Amino acid sequence: MSIKPPTNPNLGPKKPSGDRTVVATSIDSPSVRDSFQRVTDHQRKFTVRLDANLHKRFKTAAAVEEVNMGVVVEQLIAQWLTDKGH
Repeated sequence: MSIKPPTNPNLGPKKPSGDRTVVATSIDSPSVRDSFQRVTDHQRKFTVRLDANLHKRFKTAAAVEEVNMGVVVEQLIAQWLTDKGH
């Protein structure tokens, strides 16, 4: 048995022809793509592991304060460096 490579690797599995799922969207709500920030030339992506409860509390607090979690982290790192004299 041989497995043939897909003719176009960018295509996913085909949906059944009877599948006519309609997704409701709101004009006022941002798209998923809009929620992500692009990394610019002067930025670097930074991944960190956090305790799950700490992350949940941070995410909730950032949402309540309507601030971006990345902005808060960047400000805290900058303040920490200043405090340490770096």
